[in-house]
Amino acid sequence: MDAPAKEISTDKPGDVGDAPRPSRFGVLRCLSMSGFHRIAYADWGPEDAAETVVCAHGLTRQGRDFDYLANSLANAGYRVVCPDLVGRGGSGWMPRVLDYVFPQYCADMTAFLGTLRSATIHWVGTSLGGLIGIVLASMPDSPIATLVVNDIGPAVPTCAAARIGVRVNNSPMAFASLEQAEQHNRRAFAASGDLSDAQWRHFTLHGVREDRQGGYVAHLDPKVITAYNSLFYYQMTLWNYWDRLRIPILTIHGEESDFMPAHLVAAMKRRAPQLRTFPVAGVGHMPMLMSNEEIAAVRAFL
Repeated sequence: MDAPAKEISTDKPGDVGDAPRPSRFGVLRCLSMSGFHRIAYADWGPEDAAETVVCAHGLTRQGRDFDYLANSLANAGYRVVCPDLVGRGGSGWMPRVLDYVFPQYCADMTAFLGTLRSATIHWVGTSLGGLIGIVLASMPDSPIATLVVNDIGPAVPTCAAARIGVRVNNSPMAFASLEQAEQHNRRAFAASGDLSDAQWRHFTLHGVREDRQGGYVAHLDPKVITAYNSLFYYQMTLWNYWDRLRIPILTIHGEESDFMPAHLVAAMKRRAPQLRTFPVAGVGHMPMLMSNEEIAAVRAFL
């Protein structure tokens, strides 16, 4: 069921003044074995653009992580849509742990793709969002024309998946203040690069919501974490999907990321020779796609 006091993701009081803001917000109804649920999304740029970029986030995050990238791409003439996966951000919550399965995420995003009218669709996926993109882009007659995968590949090293499990299990779900939440994020995502103070606040602000006691709680259904620990979908092998990709692919990855060791990147390139790579020096899992260099790499590829 939906969590109490959950709202569609919008700009919030306390948002950083110069932070980019979406053009619109929307909601789509998707279906699971438990019934319908809502998928909220931020929408940027001209609705009638010839090319649309879909940005899909990682395991515990939400679509507003892409605001800096989306703003830049919208200024270049693209429509950019950034959905919150079910259980995150402004999207609905599922009644059962077993509703949070990888095929459900793929089904929801397939329905989402069906709403887009652009002749060309590009997919940008961070971590879990990249796994979804690999599967959907590999399907016959897929509408996805190009694929950007951010710090994820068709095989996830066991040590990396286990480390994420430890991190999410030990992450607090409630904070006394935004400052406390931001300090937690700065520690938990320290490997993701040097964000500005404004970017850390933006990253934090849209990852929490106010509770009734005056504090903040994670904008995340706790069952998402339980499902991750129970279902191990980060340890799926997607090579059979990767091998079917014929479209242009860009991987952005931290040079120090345990998700993208050099031997995995080499295997991805060997099995998909069209792959281009953009390593980010001094960064682990995952590049935030907020730096000028990372944004420029995506724009140049598209």
